[in-house]
This record gives sequence, C-alpha cells and structure tokens, in this order.
Amino acid sequence: MRHTISVLVENKFGVLTRVAGLFSGRGYNIDTLNVAPTADPTASRMTIVTRGDDATLEQIVKQLNKLTDIMKVQDFREGEYVDRELVLVKVAVDSATRAADHRYFPRQNRGCAVQEPDHRGHRRREQGGQVPQLDEGLRRDGLDANRESGAATEMI
Repeated sequence: MRHTISVLVENKFGVLTRVAGLFSGRGYNIDTLNVAPTADPTASRMTIVTRGDDATLEQIVKQLNKLTDIMKVQDFREGEYVDRELVLVKVAVDSATRAADHRYFPRQNRGCAVQEPDHRGHRRREQGGQVPQLDEGLRRDGLDANRESGAATEMI
C-alpha cells in the first residue's frame, strides 16, 4: 500500500542523509522524496512516499521519531489531504505527428506543451500515484524522457 509521510526537520547539514540512511538500512524503499524550506528558516519539510503494510509504516514512523533532527512526523493515510506531483515529459515527434498527435495531451491532462524542433515537452500537475498511468499512455506516443518532482502534500 502507498503511504505519504510528512516530516518536519531541522534545516541542518546531514539530515537528509540520516533519513535516507534510516530507510535503506532497514530495507525500506522511498518511491518519491521532496524537500523544501518552510516559512521558518530553521526548518524544512520532507514529503516521503513509500510502500508497505501498516506494520511497516508504523516502524518507519517510530524510527523517524527517534532521529534527533526530526521535529514532527505526520502520516497522511489517516486524514484528508491533497497531494500533487509535477511531471515533465519529453516525447519524440516527427513532422507527421508534431501537430496532430500531441495537441490532445495538454487539454486531456491539465498540462501545457513546450515545443522544440525534434521533441515536444509536456508539463503536468498530477495527483500522487497517477504518474505511472500517464507514462503508459505516453510510451505509445514516443516517450523519450520523464522527470517527476515527488509529492507535495498538505492537509485539508
């Protein structure tokens, strides 16, 4: 099961390394990781998306709370929240497909297109967990590259 965890951390050197080390040292995987400053310059917020059962998530939260630089850990599985990811994709095009095949993408996917001579780029905001579905559709259309931002999450 997919879980989103928000971790408020002290804005210090090495905190990201300790959090990532906690995950890797215990065999947990991080699907996406987003780190950003907060309004308080002494703190940053890490949004971590991981997979596992409830027992695994409980262990992750307990281990995170043991780290000294962690100020607050919040598991978003219980409350209502909004999450979004930004996806940048690059699709190979030729003169035959440039105009017709790729115009539908921004309209159908709440995105926008950026055109280059041999590629068309698309930018899209996406609810967390829906990026793989987007990739499947674009592979048929010549997906050349894909970059994801990781989840940004907020309680409602």
